[in-house]
Amino acid sequence: MDKTLDELGIRWKTDKSSAKHGYLSSYEEFLPVGRNEAFTFLEIGVFRGASALMWAEWFPQASVIGLDVKLPKRAVPKNLTLVVGDGTANATVAKLKKKFVAPLVVLDDGSHQWDQQRMSLAKFWSWLKPGGMYIIEDLHTSFAPGYSREDAFSFVDLMLKLAQSLQLRGSELARFEALEPPWFVDIAKDVRSVNFIAGAVLIRKK
Repeated sequence: MDKTLDELGIRWKTDKSSAKHGYLSSYEEFLPVGRNEAFTFLEIGVFRGASALMWAEWFPQASVIGLDVKLPKRAVPKNLTLVVGDGTANATVAKLKKKFVAPLVVLDDGSHQWDQQRMSLAKFWSWLKPGGMYIIEDLHTSFAPGYSREDAFSFVDLMLKLAQSLQLRGSELARFEALEPPWFVDIAKDVRSVNFIAGAVLIRKK
C-alpha cells in the first residue's frame, strides 16, 4: 500500500502528483477527513480518470463522484461514480443533489476558465457540508491569455478578496457585507480559512 497520497498519485499518473503540479502533499495535510471515513467527494473535471481513481483508492469508504462533460471509457471501482454534466449548469447541480449525499470535499479541476471557476463555486458552495473544503486547481490560468471569457477580474483576484475579507472588522466589515454580488458576500461570511498553495486554493467552510 502506498504510504502517502503523493505516492498513490504517482502510481496512478495523475498530474496532481509531485511529478507535475505537486498538489497532493498539501491535500493530504489539509483535507478535513480521515482515510477510512465515509463521506462524499466530488471532483469537477476528470479528464482520463486518473485522479478520480486515485481518490477512490485513497478513500475506500467514500462515495467519489467524477463530473465531466465527457467521461473516459474505463472500468471504475464500486465507490466511484462518473457523471456526465456541466458543473456550471443548474440542471447538473439539481441532479447531483437528488442522487448523492452532500459532499465534504469539492475539487474543481474543470475547464480553468475564470467564469467557470466562479460559477461552480457559486453553485456548489451551499451544498458543501459544514466543515468541508472547496478546492480550485490550476490558478496559473488567472495569469494566462484566453481564460477570462466574460469575467473582467481573474479568479485569483476573487480568491484574494475572499482571503482579505477574513481580516475585516467593524465598519470595514459592514461595508464589505453591503457589497454586490450577494452570493460572494454570503460565501465570505461562511468561510473559516483560505489557504493558497502553488497552483491551487483550498477554502475551508465554517
